Amino acid sequence: MSLNGQQEMKRITTTTTRISRKAFHQATQAEPLNSLKRNNPDAVLQLPFWPRHAQPGFLAIKAFHAEIDAIPLAVSRSGKTVIAQMRYQWWRDAIQGCYQQDVDTPSNHPLIQVLKPLIKTHKLSKYHFTRIINGSVKSPSILFLFLENETDARSFQETHYLDPRFTNLGELVSHSQSTTYAVLSLLAQLLFSNGPQPALPLATVDHGLSHLGTFLTIVRLLKRMPYYMRHRQTHIIPPELMACPEESLFRFFNPRPAKLYSSSSPSTHEPSSSDHPRSSLLNLVFLAYSELVAAREVISLDPSHSHHPDFRSSKSAQQIEKHIFEGPRSHLPKVRMDRTLMPLFLPAVSHVFCSRVHPFIRCSLISTFSFCSLVWRRRRGASSAGSPRSSLPITTAGLVVRSHTKQT
Repeated sequence: MSLNGQQEMKRITTTTTRISRKAFHQATQAEPLNSLKRNNPDAVLQLPFWPRHAQPGFLAIKAFHAEIDAIPLAVSRSGKTVIAQMRYQWWRDAIQGCYQQDVDTPSNHPLIQVLKPLIKTHKLSKYHFTRIINGSVKSPSILFLFLENETDARSFQETHYLDPRFTNLGELVSHSQSTTYAVLSLLAQLLFSNGPQPALPLATVDHGLSHLGTFLTIVRLLKRMPYYMRHRQTHIIPPELMACPEESLFRFFNPRPAKLYSSSSPSTHEPSSSDHPRSSLLNLVFLAYSELVAAREVISLDPSHSHHPDFRSSKSAQQIEKHIFEGPRSHLPKVRMDRTLMPLFLPAVSHVFCSRVHPFIRCSLISTFSFCSLVWRRRRGASSAGSPRSSLPITTAGLVVRSHTKQT
């Protein structure tokens, strides 16, 4: 074969290899994106605002969390919790295989095939992956403290195994640290591994992410509140924040037709303003608000930032409610933030846009976000009127977020 023929053959081989690698890359990224569209469509809105080098890792980490978070919703609630246990254990073994050097292909699952090279490249912590899985499983030993009969306790465990149960505010914060905060920590490792380092100390960034994680956890619980109420599950609201009877919450989310009520029936009694279901829901909204404000104070190095055992001890719920719903003049001043931290705080924006949220909860959350005055701007310029992108800019957290796409 002549020299020109050898060069042409080498060129064809190189081109074919590049095309194959590109096709393989697109195929491996398609599965995490499709999984994220199914389980967490709000996260897809954040993808264009992440740096290009971190977008594959963002998709994989968020898709992993969405898969774990969807297990309780996908498994039947007819006592077959063993299926959920098997799925959790499968993910534990799959993550373990990603960190074993002697295992080339830990699993045929497309998401695991994407995660293993990302874990090696960005040195993602195994501790956070395991914490996300274990944080979704309720410890059964606590249940036996409340029920004397072991059989009743076992039945109680099977019924509520897949539901979060918080007996106090501390358990709610602990749950957020094991789930949402762990995801944010992985995203921070991904963002700072090969990219520019933040100007703030990593301990300060970690502190701000802990408050942001609690905020996002409460928002997720509020969005799923109708689902929990349909299954008569009120233990997601800590007793300290519960301001109404459980039956009032059930009726609030599942109102009965008016013809089923009679004037003499005691069930037609309207709750007073002090024990109305809105009071319990607003307590959660106020707690989310206080955590978002705390995150702002941390990332802006506000010297007035301090911790309180209960958000109501530093500022009464009535004052917070007045501050949130008073109007645009009550907005907090904007704060300056390191540009490298912008992608981590995008979830505070996208969690509002969910048409399946109860109208009262959606209005309360939008009022909370609007109060914080973060301006979402795009470097491409204004979108055409009436397009879906024209509805994205919103005021919430006092920061300016721009996409990482180039100007056109």
